[in-house]
Amino acid sequence: MAAEYSKEVSSVMGLHVEGSSTKSARPILILLIEDRLPDAKLFQKILSQAGDADRYWLIHVKRLSVALRMLERERVDVVMLDLTLPDSHGLGAIESIRSVTPGLPIVVLTGLEDDSVGVDALKKGAQDYLLKDSITAESLSASIKHAIERQKLWSNLEDELQKERYVSDFDELTKLASRQLYETRLEYALEQAHRESKVVGIFFMDVNGFRKVNEDFGSQAGDYVLKTVSDRLSKLVRKNDTVSRYGDDKFALTLYDIRDADSAAKVAKKILQLFSEPVLWQDQIISLTASLGISVYPADDLRMNRLLGAAEASLYQAKAQGKNTYAFFSRLLNLKINESNLLEIKLKEAIETKNLKVSYSPLFNLSSRTVRGFAAKIEFLDLELENASKSQLISLADQAALIPEMNRWLLRSVCGQIVELYKSGFPKTMMSLRLYPEQLHHPDFIESVRSALAEFSLEPSLLHFDFSESVIPERGSERAPERMDEILERLSEIGVRLNLCDYGVGHSSLTYLTHLRKFALDAIKIPPTLIHKLNRSKEARDLVESAIAIAHQMRLKVMAEGVDQQDLLRKLEELGCDEAHGSELGENLHSESIPEFLQREIAKLSDQIPEKYTHPGLST
Repeated sequence: MAAEYSKEVSSVMGLHVEGSSTKSARPILILLIEDRLPDAKLFQKILSQAGDADRYWLIHVKRLSVALRMLERERVDVVMLDLTLPDSHGLGAIESIRSVTPGLPIVVLTGLEDDSVGVDALKKGAQDYLLKDSITAESLSASIKHAIERQKLWSNLEDELQKERYVSDFDELTKLASRQLYETRLEYALEQAHRESKVVGIFFMDVNGFRKVNEDFGSQAGDYVLKTVSDRLSKLVRKNDTVSRYGDDKFALTLYDIRDADSAAKVAKKILQLFSEPVLWQDQIISLTASLGISVYPADDLRMNRLLGAAEASLYQAKAQGKNTYAFFSRLLNLKINESNLLEIKLKEAIETKNLKVSYSPLFNLSSRTVRGFAAKIEFLDLELENASKSQLISLADQAALIPEMNRWLLRSVCGQIVELYKSGFPKTMMSLRLYPEQLHHPDFIESVRSALAEFSLEPSLLHFDFSESVIPERGSERAPERMDEILERLSEIGVRLNLCDYGVGHSSLTYLTHLRKFALDAIKIPPTLIHKLNRSKEARDLVESAIAIAHQMRLKVMAEGVDQQDLLRKLEELGCDEAHGSELGENLHSESIPEFLQREIAKLSDQIPEKYTHPGLST
């Protein structure tokens, strides 16, 4: 014990509790700060009467200053604090103790019967308070225990909060600023730049072909690449600049107090130069390039969201220019990148990086209420792409020569899903895909179908293609009707099935259906626009009833799309419709949710279907 306070403590060290033993591996050390010796002796006496008295060791000091010097060097488990001391009076003593040992439990002792003093003490950071005249052995022992436990809980909570704050502020993999922290810092930088008339550069950067790194080398290699890129960027910038992992493989940088746009260009060239050095991963060389978009404050705008949007638009422009380059935002670029062009650039990026998913809508047999299969459709993870019409996106994909790659990805995803379900113990499940003219007429389409079926060793009849009459071109056009017949014939030879969709809203006729019947036509599909009118329009009911009758006469199935109400489902059953899908029967699913959905369907039917059916949730 330090000489500077040992004399003031040693005179009362004899106040340790009678019968207390050092046999316990972990005694509870109590520091009593009390200037009145009679009160201190009374405290010791009461504590010695506690049932667990042998757990406690007691040190008594009279002055706060002595206690603080002791706490700087000695370990104490709990402090019992009188608020009226020679060198301290009031709640300030709590703050003094917490400044030296922030996590130390404090129990306040007060002679005042006013509970407000105790409540104020708790607000200041004490864990409990006791009225001197009311202390008993039981209440004292309980207070000590609860103070220690309560402080542990607070410490754990504070640790968790600090972890949560760290997780929200920094990317776990790269340790760079998160998107949230980046935007907070950018907002502050812009405010400061406004006050000091400084120039700020905002950079958006993508690692080109990052998804291919994951596919070719694995996700661990992808993580290593991201960390390597992060380290290189961090070493390049200054201390007052910010680097952020803004998205999956997208980084954002803020350069504060640059001279002008030329200075930003020099930094952009240095960043691109960083990527000229390949990344070495387990003796494998991974070559990388980057694309950069740059906006400048105050030249391009004064508002943060506009500057971020300008940097992102510039990034897409850089990608459109061939990647491995940088582009500045400009008024000309703002005019040039209209909605269609921006969508095309985003679409190209989504398809090249596989930033898309397939959603599956369960198709039910109405007579048995079993799952017949799924209607698959492509989904874009980019909100702007997902909100655009599919026909517009397909047209843009055609213009950008992206159809072959999109077809291959979609076919492989759907065929792979059939195989995955089969490996999980479900019967091989039919999947239908909606095709647009640009997809169906593309020269590579037939070969893409053959390749996907061969890759997954799949029976062709499990793959159904939906097409509308819009795929049939007018005579004299570049895509002649004869060409369409040739496509359908080749698909029939492969063994896939065909469904005519949007029946009843075009120029569908018995003659046309008869013509298609010679191919592998399996069903007609009635669109949601007609289905939704069933209960409101006699004309719609007559049209649907007529379509069902014609289809059945030709031995074709009838499917209803977009069934979202129970009364529509009942009406379709009355009319003899064979199959249907829509929100009333089952929400759209992603691949990981399908097995659980099928198991639920199986459970629903387990009491109705004979046990010989392994998976009664599916029908063939």
